Amino acid sequence: MSAPIDLRWLFTKTCQDVVKKSSSPDLYDKLRMAGLLRQLLVGPRALARLVNRGPDHALEFWYREPDEADRERWESPYGFDASRRQLAVGTVRRTDLDTFLAARVIWLEQWLSVDQLLALTAHAYGGQYEVVPDGVSKEAFVAFEASVQHGAAGFVSIALQEAGGVALRGLIPLAEARPDRAESPRPSAAPPATAGAAGCPFSGALDLDRLGD
Repeated sequence: MSAPIDLRWLFTKTCQDVVKKSSSPDLYDKLRMAGLLRQLLVGPRALARLVNRGPDHALEFWYREPDEADRERWESPYGFDASRRQLAVGTVRRTDLDTFLAARVIWLEQWLSVDQLLALTAHAYGGQYEVVPDGVSKEAFVAFEASVQHGAAGFVSIALQEAGGVALRGLIPLAEARPDRAESPRPSAAPPATAGAAGCPFSGALDLDRLGD
């Protein structure tokens, strides 16, 4: 009988996949990040919650959220990741996961939260047709599609990149934690959790600066 899947192994591999896609200039990879980020962050079965029972580690997400009244001054999602040296409007916050998911990240005829952006992208381009984002207007759907047509330089792609950077930095404490091997052993046939490229934050080298490049 095979050993059960180690959730920390799955969590780490998923984070590594986000790193690879974040480093890619391809729009396809940016859009596919949404489903991976939802798997990591959203809902009671999110991998971040499953590997952080208790919770054992206090997670903090560091971002710059535009205020409701910043619409006229807001230019792009650049700078949502507050760790990057990027001038942007908004208030820098350090919050828990749920507050981060509810944070405004992009204007598409209305402010969309991180959670709404991930759900909308997963619904439209990730095959998760049952995921229908709450509170998103028809006008926002149209603006979303128009932004996607601008490719990797469009605001949707940029917002996914920025939100992904915030998420990965916030999850570092879980990547650094020792796996509880006795509770959920890693399958013997599984390869070691190694990064697809040097400098992956979830293989021991916590260099996240490259994500903003």
